[in-house]
Amino acid sequence: MNMIYRYTLRSLMKNKTRTIVTLVGIVLAIAMITSVTTLMATLQNFMVERAIVSYGDWHGVALNVPEDILVNISQDPRIEKYRLIQNIGYASLEGSKNQYKPYVFLVGFYEDTYDCLNIKLIQGRFPKNANEVIIPEHISYNGGVTMNIGDQLDLSIGYRYIEEQMLWQFNSYEEPPNLESLVKLNDLSFTIVGIMERPSFEEFSAPGYTVITKLSSEEVLLTQDMKNFDVYIKAKQPMEIFNILDTHASMYGHMTNQPLLMYQGSNSNEVYLSVVYGLATILIVLIISGAVLLIYNSFMISLSERAKEFGLLSSVGATKKQLKTIVMLEAITLSSIGIPVGIASGILGMYITLELIGDAFITLTSERLPMHFYMSNRSIIMAAIMGWMTIYLSALIPAKRIYLTPTMNRIQQNQDMKLTKRKVRTHAMVKKVFGFEGEIALKNYKRSQKRYRSTVISLLISVVLFVSASSFGHYIKLSSEQVVQNLDFDLSFHHNGMTVEEAEILLNELNHTPEIQEGTFYQALFMQAIVEREWLNERYVKESNLEEYKGKIGVWVLVVRDEEWLNFISSHEGNTKGVYSDQIAYYDFESRRYVTYTVLDKALSEITVEWFHELEVKDKNTRFQIDVSNHDQWPMGVVAYQQGGLMVMIPQTYAQSLWEMDEIAFSHSRFFFSSSQPTISYEDMKERLIQQGYSSRNLYNASDQLENNKSLLLLINVFSYGFIILISLIAIANVFNTISTNVLLRRQELLMLKAIGMTTKNLKKMMHYECLFYGFKALFYGLPVSLLMSWLIYESIAYRLEIPFSWPIRSMIISIVSIFVVVFVTMMYSRTKVSHSEDYFQYRS
Repeated sequence: MNMIYRYTLRSLMKNKTRTIVTLVGIVLAIAMITSVTTLMATLQNFMVERAIVSYGDWHGVALNVPEDILVNISQDPRIEKYRLIQNIGYASLEGSKNQYKPYVFLVGFYEDTYDCLNIKLIQGRFPKNANEVIIPEHISYNGGVTMNIGDQLDLSIGYRYIEEQMLWQFNSYEEPPNLESLVKLNDLSFTIVGIMERPSFEEFSAPGYTVITKLSSEEVLLTQDMKNFDVYIKAKQPMEIFNILDTHASMYGHMTNQPLLMYQGSNSNEVYLSVVYGLATILIVLIISGAVLLIYNSFMISLSERAKEFGLLSSVGATKKQLKTIVMLEAITLSSIGIPVGIASGILGMYITLELIGDAFITLTSERLPMHFYMSNRSIIMAAIMGWMTIYLSALIPAKRIYLTPTMNRIQQNQDMKLTKRKVRTHAMVKKVFGFEGEIALKNYKRSQKRYRSTVISLLISVVLFVSASSFGHYIKLSSEQVVQNLDFDLSFHHNGMTVEEAEILLNELNHTPEIQEGTFYQALFMQAIVEREWLNERYVKESNLEEYKGKIGVWVLVVRDEEWLNFISSHEGNTKGVYSDQIAYYDFESRRYVTYTVLDKALSEITVEWFHELEVKDKNTRFQIDVSNHDQWPMGVVAYQQGGLMVMIPQTYAQSLWEMDEIAFSHSRFFFSSSQPTISYEDMKERLIQQGYSSRNLYNASDQLENNKSLLLLINVFSYGFIILISLIAIANVFNTISTNVLLRRQELLMLKAIGMTTKNLKKMMHYECLFYGFKALFYGLPVSLLMSWLIYESIAYRLEIPFSWPIRSMIISIVSIFVVVFVTMMYSRTKVSHSEDYFQYRS
């Protein structure tokens, strides 16, 4: 074995404590870097899976290409797979209320088409042959045509033309004067077997509601001699899709799957890339900074301790290159152990973390996908390269310092002894307060400032990171509580333009949904309130531009069912016909923050409201006076209903005495339900709404929102505190390494002090004072920086939310206690090591 390498191994084995601590730091750093790169790979894979579920597993589509093009596409080696949709044709949709969408567009899927395009079935099943179809749900609520499973669908299929130009789904409906025509070719009849969500490939401007049938390989043609296909292509290399489409579809319409390409890194979406890679870069820079600090300090202490050895080696002929080789061999040896163990630890840690919390991502996406651990070769290679660069840079600077120092200086070990009396001078008060031991401790600290600077910086970083993370979590919790209201219902549904009778019918139907415990609805009209100018809050006047006030402001009159009112008013003091709220809470897009205040400066006992002049009512009385009182407790759902501003709530019976309610279609109608099993109720209620001709998109699962909030906070806490704990471990390892090694380096000095009469008690006292000086120095800088970071975090959130600043007292106390515990434990360990070598011969030379 090479002599230099044997010397390197012997040095590492001789200083086992420092070697182990350095290895721990390397393992922690590499594990954290691996965790970040693996997490980024997992997040990217998660977003790819989400894009596939939402938009399909394809990179590009060639639209309406003839059959002869398929031969060329099938032979292209750049294509991994392709799937076909046959565009069969259009048929007029009888009774359509959407003037821009007057057609049904019939397409044929083959057996393998479904694995490319994600069709989300709401009810029923997929078609099994060419006599069955599935229809989209928005044909009911958007087109106003009600169809149910089992109904017969008769279509007169044809093509759309303007003169001789054939039109397809990407051509919007052409109204006069460019009136298009539908040339009918064949009459077909189908059975409806399922209802689906609007397909992702149907643009909102498309003139036809997509209806899907099933084709076998022989049934490529139903109505025409000319066969037109949409060809969905998945490329072997995503970036190649642009060249593929240019090759095969330059003369035809074509599109790319932008979300999937973006998440696969094949799209020039600089915003997405900058956010993802920017976040990863910030985390990795923080990790590498802490790791470099630890590893550099470890090498620097090691080389300082062996400076005399290096000087002697130089005196007997060792070259500068050989001295550098010794240091770099140490780095390589430690890397060969630390990097594999760190990578394995990072992978294992991230795998366990995602296995424990991966299901929390289900509630954060509408696709309800869990996040699974994903490891890519690129993420591992990046972690290994960055880990080696960290170790290399940490060892390179100390190595240069050693071989650039003159040989005699290394032998005499006086390169760091450039001290003056002024530099180590202490104030007289130090000796009076702390005694002789405190004065010696402070002089030693001043004498070895360079050596202990990294210790103080490590402690400082630990304090700042912990307090900042605690503040961040605190403000995130506050902001979520303010933005997301404490909802008192599980499900809600809203619809515009309903009468009381229509609302009662729908409520009765929805109350039969399984697991529903209670259901109600409220209806609202926007009216005008007669309010004196001096009653108005100045902020409301300013923000509503009411400088030229004309005596009227807008008011929402909310009408509740009589039984809800009776339950509510029984717990409310006073005998009033209505209650009101004047709270305003909204997101101000101009200032980009949430604001809250009141409309009125005065409590009202009565309020006068009137119709807007454009609202036609048969009742001649257009102005009403209502006895009211202010109230902050509301029936189920009303808080969520509130639009912000002035709102008056009255019962149906009283509203009926003011105007003919049967003739009024309310501006808004909202339904609220409590359920023992919200998920089950939600799925069943969607089907009931579709059957009644309403859009299921207006159905809201509030319990999901609550789960989202809990999941989001869980993810924030796990990743932020996990990151802080690991960074703190690196800082602690650095502190332990620095203090313990420096104490061991001073063992001759400590034994000399004992030899000249310093007792063990006094020696302990001196070292305890040194601990205090470490801690005070770190806290002197760390606490103000922590407060500054907390303030910056608060400002970044308060810029959008009106929340009070909270002093991070608790986290600061924890930091203070932790700092002194770490320092004192390390010093006790070091002192124990020194006491085992108390021998005159240790310092005789």
